[in-house]
Amino acid sequence: FNAMMEFTSALNQAAISRLKKTKEGMSQQRLNALSEFDRLLSNNMKGYREKLKLCNPPCIPFIGTFMTDITFIEENSSKISSKTKPSSGYGNAPSTPKGSSAPSLEVTPQGTPVSVQPGADEYEKKEVTSLINFKKCRLLARSMKDIRLYQHKPYTFKVNDGVKQALLNLSEVETIPDTYVRSLELEPREAS
Repeated sequence: FNAMMEFTSALNQAAISRLKKTKEGMSQQRLNALSEFDRLLSNNMKGYREKLKLCNPPCIPFIGTFMTDITFIEENSSKISSKTKPSSGYGNAPSTPKGSSAPSLEVTPQGTPVSVQPGADEYEKKEVTSLINFKKCRLLARSMKDIRLYQHKPYTFKVNDGVKQALLNLSEVETIPDTYVRSLELEPREAS
């Protein structure tokens, strides 16, 4: 899965995607594969996510998807909340049993949670500035669990010495500007 993302990203760079004549020379099978990759990675990677769920480990998922999800959860934590309120409401009976010395948690009509000590009057109620968002914690835990799922099973394949040597002996990788210059050499811009 990670390799699919890497290939698709590389092939969608301007220097490569502009090579129309080269693309015309590709087999229909390869064009279909590229089209399928694009489909899987579109719409917030919906198709990719569905395929990944069906995959039996081992596999190498694209870590960027998980990082995007975790960032979304972190940045939108104030919008991720459970529908239950901390107590039955402001001014109502405390949620702790009678005779208990533990503070209760109530919500003002404006929706602000306050800590109330038993026997306290209105002036002794303290605004609660931080609560644990358990829904956010569950979403983060699910993302972490999904990442770990693909790390448990080892790959069981033989090393291909030819591929290994080719990867180890790669020459210096061209920069994006160099790649674009090479692209223009292969297929010059057409005069309009």
